[in-house]
Amino acid sequence: MYFPPYIDASGIYLPTYEDRLQDLVSAYHSIFGQEAELDPAVPDYQLLSVFAKALDDTSALVLAAYNSRNPAYASGQALDLLLPQYGMMREPGETDAKARARMNLAMASRGIFTFEAMEAAIRAVPNVTHVMIRVNEEDTTVDGVPGHTIAAYVNNGNAGQIAEAIWNSSVCKAEISRKTVKTDALPEEMKNEEETVQEPEEPEEENPAADETVITLLKVKDKSGKAELTFLSNRFFSIRYEDGTSEKGKFFRKNGNIVLVREADPEKTELEIKWNEEAKVYELAFIPTDDPETNVDFELTEGDVQKLLPYIS
Repeated sequence: MYFPPYIDASGIYLPTYEDRLQDLVSAYHSIFGQEAELDPAVPDYQLLSVFAKALDDTSALVLAAYNSRNPAYASGQALDLLLPQYGMMREPGETDAKARARMNLAMASRGIFTFEAMEAAIRAVPNVTHVMIRVNEEDTTVDGVPGHTIAAYVNNGNAGQIAEAIWNSSVCKAEISRKTVKTDALPEEMKNEEETVQEPEEPEEENPAADETVITLLKVKDKSGKAELTFLSNRFFSIRYEDGTSEKGKFFRKNGNIVLVREADPEKTELEIKWNEEAKVYELAFIPTDDPETNVDFELTEGDVQKLLPYIS
């Protein structure tokens, strides 16, 4: 049955071609009377079909425009316009499906206190091949998961890195115990090998190098090759200059951007990694503490930024 198109909180609603044609036929009969002959062989009926098809084509265009702003349905150029909002660009030869998958991962990793964010962070750990998150909100054990417990089943990947990913994205950073998950506790579809998943204690930031679970996420040289910027998985960074001096600090997310703050800076100046639309790269202008007259400029690719996102909240 025909209804006027509308949009509400649950989405967009459009009548079908058949609905529109039937509505036009009803309007025709109300004007010329029910006795007026109107079947598919009559020219007037064929003309109404043309009108209904034109209206249906317009509906299809409206629906495409509506979906072009939805990451789940956007494609082609519309998807390209959405990607920068999540800090990424389409890679050469990348299909819509792959670009959409990367965008979904970025959206999930931005989530705060969500199980999707936890899964996205674990999937970002190198060599992880399969992740399943199960939540038991009951008072008793269900499917091997104790009451009021979140279970992360993971195939492959480094246990320490997985542990840190869980900690950084966990819905409740309360006291978490360490435990080993044996294959007999895994879901049937994941019983390929024994996996050890350690849920971590909070890393000691005073001496990040002493934490064996800390890994190097990214190393980037500046444009002149005189300095190297290193990002660590515990959200610390360091810069080593060609004269042997170095600086360190922390990086985090603020207002959707990655920001660095040096430990030695009493003003705690925030240095932001900014997207350069013209150059299609991320840029960071760094002023050495010991040489304020010199700029050290770094460029990061979309892929570089994607390596950092799962580790910052």
